[in-house]
Amino acid sequence: MVVCMRRNGDSFIDSVIENITMDFVGFMLIVFAIVGAIFSWKVGFFRNEIVAPYIITFLMGLAVLGAFLIYFCGKRE
Repeated sequence: MVVCMRRNGDSFIDSVIENITMDFVGFMLIVFAIVGAIFSWKVGFFRNEIVAPYIITFLMGLAVLGAFLIYFCGKRE
């Protein structure tokens, strides 16, 4: 961890965690939902009538949560 230490004693990882905003978290949730939908479509999960509604609901929930975080919890400048 000596390589990651800054001059004032805080580690690099601590500074990265402090700089992660809710905008970034929300954006990553939306990206994860889109990538998950593409992966599910390629694998063929959407053809299964039993599993597809649960996957679609989960991915839409992630996207809505991401949009909620971006809109309400993001940095206002």
